[in-house]
Amino acid sequence: MSEKLWGGIPRSEEPWFPIINVDLCNGCQSCMDIEEQLHRFPHDYIDTIKNDPAYLNYVRSDKADQYRFDKEARIWALIQQLNFTIPNRRLAVLMNQSGDDRSPPYNHLAIRDLKLTDDFLVPMREFLSQGSALVRYGYAFTIVPPVESTNSQYWLVKMLYIKELQEFTFVRLDPFIFDEVKISRPSSTRCGGMVAHLIGAE
Repeated sequence: MSEKLWGGIPRSEEPWFPIINVDLCNGCQSCMDIEEQLHRFPHDYIDTIKNDPAYLNYVRSDKADQYRFDKEARIWALIQQLNFTIPNRRLAVLMNQSGDDRSPPYNHLAIRDLKLTDDFLVPMREFLSQGSALVRYGYAFTIVPPVESTNSQYWLVKMLYIKELQEFTFVRLDPFIFDEVKISRPSSTRCGGMVAHLIGAE
C-alpha cells in the first residue's frame, strides 16, 4: 500500500487528508476497501444527496470543486448507511442470544469465565474502567450503546464506576466493539476492517 496515495489519489488532495499510521498498519488494505465502497453508490443516489439540506449543512467543499463535492457526498452516504446498518445488525445479534449461548464477546478468553445473568449481563465490578471501555486481562470491551454514538457513554460509564454503584451494576457488552488495550483508539485500518465486514457486498 502506498503511503502517498489513497485509491490512486494523492492523500494531500483528499478532503480529509487520510494518513496511515505505519506503526499500526498491517497492510490489510481495509482503507482501500472503504474507497471501493464509496464508489458503489449509484450516481443518481449521490445526485439526490447533493441536494439534501442535511448534507449541504455538513459539506465542507465548494460546489465548484466537483471532485471534492462528489467525494464528500459519497462519504455522507456511507456514514448514513453505517448509522442504519450497524445498530440493526447489533440488535439482530442481541435478539438471537438465548439459553447458554456464549457468542461474541462472551466467548472471549478474557471474560469467558464470567457467569452471565439470564439477560446476558456481566458485573462491572469484574472490570477496570478506561474511558468508556471496560478492561479485563488486557482487553477492552464496551457496553451496548443506548444511543447512536458510543462516545456519548463516557460520562455514564464514569458515573457507574462510583464504588457504591459499581458493586451492584450489571451491563450487557457490545458484540462488535472489543480489542486489545494496547490500541488506545481505533486506527484507520481497524475501522476500515469493521466497515468492510459490516457492509460486505451490500
